[in-house]
Amino acid sequence: MVGTAGTFTSCKDYDDDIKDLQEQIDGQKSDLSSKVSAVESSISSLQAAQGSLESAIAAAKDDAEKAALEAQNKAIETAKAELETVKAELQAAIKASADDVDAVKAAVANAEEEMSKIVGRIQTLEAFKTTTETTLAKLAEADVALTDKITALNADLVALGNRLTAVEAQVIALENYKTSNDAAVSANKDAIDKLIEDLEALQEGELTEAMIQKIAEQVTAVVGAKLDVVSAALNKKVTHVSLYTTTMDVYNTRYVDLNLVSAEAVRTWTFGDKLAGEPISFKKGDKETFEESFIIRVSPTNATLDKSMIRLVNSQMNDLNGLLEVKNIEAYKELVTTRGISANGLWKVSVKLVDNYDADAYKAAAATYGKDGKKDKDILYAVMIGDSATDLRQVVSEYGLILAADNKEALRKLTFNVDKTSVAEIRNRWAGEDNSFSEDGTKVSYKELAWDTDEKYSPWAEPIIKNDDASKINVIADADDHRNIEGIPAYSVKAGQAFTVNFDEAVAENVRGFYITLDSDCAVESAPSEINAWKSYGVKGLNTVTSGSSLELTVPEGVNAEGDYIGFRVYAVNYDGSLVDPDGKAFYVYVGETAQNVANLTLTMDAKIITPLATTVSSKTDAFSTANWGRAQGGTYSMVIKDAEGTDVTTDFSYTNFIFKNNKKVVVNLLADDTKLIDAATITSVATVEMSDVVASKMKDNMTYTATITAKNGTSGIVAVSTIKFTKTLPAFPATVYPYTNILVQNNLKIYPVYNNAQAEYDMKNVWHGIAKDATGTTGYANLIFSEINSDPSKVVVDYVPASNIISAPAALVNPKDEAFGTKFPMAIHYNYGKISNKYNAKTKAWEVVDHNPAWGTDFTVEFGNYIYDCTFAWSKAAPKVTYPGAVGKSTYIAFSDLKITDWYKEALDLTKMTTSGTKENTYMKSVTLHFLTGDKYDRVDEYYECVAGATYAKYDSSKKTYTTVSDIKEATHIQLTSKSNASQGSDVPTKIQLVFTDNFNYEVDVTMNTPFTMTFQQQ
Repeated sequence: MVGTAGTFTSCKDYDDDIKDLQEQIDGQKSDLSSKVSAVESSISSLQAAQGSLESAIAAAKDDAEKAALEAQNKAIETAKAELETVKAELQAAIKASADDVDAVKAAVANAEEEMSKIVGRIQTLEAFKTTTETTLAKLAEADVALTDKITALNADLVALGNRLTAVEAQVIALENYKTSNDAAVSANKDAIDKLIEDLEALQEGELTEAMIQKIAEQVTAVVGAKLDVVSAALNKKVTHVSLYTTTMDVYNTRYVDLNLVSAEAVRTWTFGDKLAGEPISFKKGDKETFEESFIIRVSPTNATLDKSMIRLVNSQMNDLNGLLEVKNIEAYKELVTTRGISANGLWKVSVKLVDNYDADAYKAAAATYGKDGKKDKDILYAVMIGDSATDLRQVVSEYGLILAADNKEALRKLTFNVDKTSVAEIRNRWAGEDNSFSEDGTKVSYKELAWDTDEKYSPWAEPIIKNDDASKINVIADADDHRNIEGIPAYSVKAGQAFTVNFDEAVAENVRGFYITLDSDCAVESAPSEINAWKSYGVKGLNTVTSGSSLELTVPEGVNAEGDYIGFRVYAVNYDGSLVDPDGKAFYVYVGETAQNVANLTLTMDAKIITPLATTVSSKTDAFSTANWGRAQGGTYSMVIKDAEGTDVTTDFSYTNFIFKNNKKVVVNLLADDTKLIDAATITSVATVEMSDVVASKMKDNMTYTATITAKNGTSGIVAVSTIKFTKTLPAFPATVYPYTNILVQNNLKIYPVYNNAQAEYDMKNVWHGIAKDATGTTGYANLIFSEINSDPSKVVVDYVPASNIISAPAALVNPKDEAFGTKFPMAIHYNYGKISNKYNAKTKAWEVVDHNPAWGTDFTVEFGNYIYDCTFAWSKAAPKVTYPGAVGKSTYIAFSDLKITDWYKEALDLTKMTTSGTKENTYMKSVTLHFLTGDKYDRVDEYYECVAGATYAKYDSSKKTYTTVSDIKEATHIQLTSKSNASQGSDVPTKIQLVFTDNFNYEVDVTMNTPFTMTFQQQ
């Protein structure tokens, strides 16, 4: 990179070197001459650099690159011209007289000014170069070749920077000259100092506001005009394109079908002839072409794209030019444009075969064929994008476009919706079996028809209803379209409010066009005739052919249509010119504002334990108004209940499950029976609805049910359509069942069971609320179960008896010497509400009624503890000292009061109470044997003392100060230690007491006191 313009030296740096002003004046001409030579050398260097730049300009590929190089060239040209001016000024200075100080001063000042300009030019060149490099760096991302050019240009500019060193030398020389003439130019010293200060500031990279402004103006002049060119060059380059596909074949290959050609027309006629809109003409044997579209994704997302850049090519790079044209492109989900930028990189491309396309050429382009002429394989096409067809730089997508034909299905049944309601749920006048009736029961001589789909009638070009040869009649009575039955109402519309007849996407894809007329064939002939009344209403949207997927109809206001039924018939045509339904499909509307309600109910039962078990669920109330049901008084209603899967489950419920109340919470018998409404003015007073006594097992778990109540007047006119949505919520675990506060320690319940028939048993009523069935707490609930969690039922060891609330396990679990001692068994609590759950079994793929067994919210563990094992044995004070008696058979005594024994609860225990009934000691302890441990490891048993059977305990008489041996521990005050050896000498012997209990389970529990007492040989 080119460095800064140069290094400028202050006058003061040379003050110490100047001895004689006159000597400098005498030598100035020689100095200036050498500087002229240096300037000429710099000019020559600039000319060389300019020559290399001109070669680069000639080799540049596009406008953006040329703009950058030309700007560099102009900057060098300007610098060269400035140096020429300096040269001329220096030569003029040489000619000046040594005495002409003013002339010399003027020459110096002028040279300084010119040098400042040069510095500015060089700075501008640097700034321009930096800007250009930034811009070209962006361009380099799109084109590596351009980056190489920029690298070469950088090298040239570095060379140019080296040549500018000569210019720096000229500046230094002029500084020296100016210093030597300091006295002569003293009048201009301030101005000269300011100039030096500016030069030093430039050296340090400091720019004044004026300098910045000047540089900005120069950069704007050179670069600004080229920015649009550079920007466009960057943005329009597409670097990647791919197809957005959703269809996949059996080999998981994704592709897009372009359905460009229809099947051949099977008849010559005009669908909707003489009707408004867009009647559709067919000519037998002709095919229709379609405009199709697909989605592509390009990178970068801000790439510029127009349709001229897009071609479809096969793997041999043959395109479809002359056969298919790109009609339009638009940024996907954005405004349609002919050229633009897509914010997300997605584009919708629309294509169509050209007019008068070559059918044979299309066939050959679409697929390969075998020798028998049958289609072999589809030819796959990719999207190619380039600036032009001859652009050497193209990007290509994956090969996934297929040229399809005859891909529209010729439908033989007509389905559509009125707004969001399927025609299958809207009344017509066909009751089946050649019977048709109007709403008031008047006989209608018409039957609905359907195509006879026997292949012998293919291609069903046009309906043949009557023919002397019955075998040629290709239509039959439509047994599936009788919708004049109970439970299927007319569709309610409001005068002045539009309703829409529309197709689902799958149907719309295959229907070429449709229109709607009045159902004149089923109109009742009365006075006046029904058809004349319908015509008088002037329904908007009739008799208009459309190729779209919907038509809007409106019964105008003010035409006295309120309360009347109007019949409509829809005709639709396939792409091959055949009718979808041979006589169209009818539907009827009822004109009149319909009162509507939507209530939402949740049915459940109380989460509590009851006996006998509950089997029904009920709900709270929700708002439900019948204020506008007045016209339905004494009329009828229909109720259809469906689950969320669409299954009709009406028979699983009763109208009595629905309870209606007025705002005073008084029941209103809105539904008089299973078909009739209440015949009273109170029909309009209902304010709320609730449900009660619904059999819980009839309702599927987590399923929302919808009850639709259609209220009708005396002539079956729909007055109100109300919806009640309801869901069953199964009760949670009973809230009345929970453990005692803080009885679980880290979710573990440790219990001290009692012995019963080889089992360790514990009454859970001691630690759990709400599990007792009666007030006395002697009986538990049969359906409340504590159970061990174990994936292998054969390994379950913990049992629970609901009737007694007793939890039990094998007695061995309380034996400290058993390997299972201390095991924490995972437990759960369940309450069985009975068979109120109806859940789906994924294995059997069926709904099944099963028990509802919710669990208490937290799993826990239970541990069977040993009461004695958890006791603490210590001395009540300091450990006693006992004097060895000195002879075999003599006794020494330790008072029971010296022992401090506490259980886990820190409650004091007294071993003398072991034989006293009703005490804790008696409950958990049967007997105890004492031993005395000595030795370094306390592994020597009864070395000096022993407790002799029958003489283990003694009773002390404080008055006589005598000990009496006793056999029953409850009479004892002391432990009697009997000596085992005769007199000898020795030192103190630390001795620990070992207590071997037999607990209430007959297991031995060994306890050794941690602190020993001291046996001495000498009296204390």
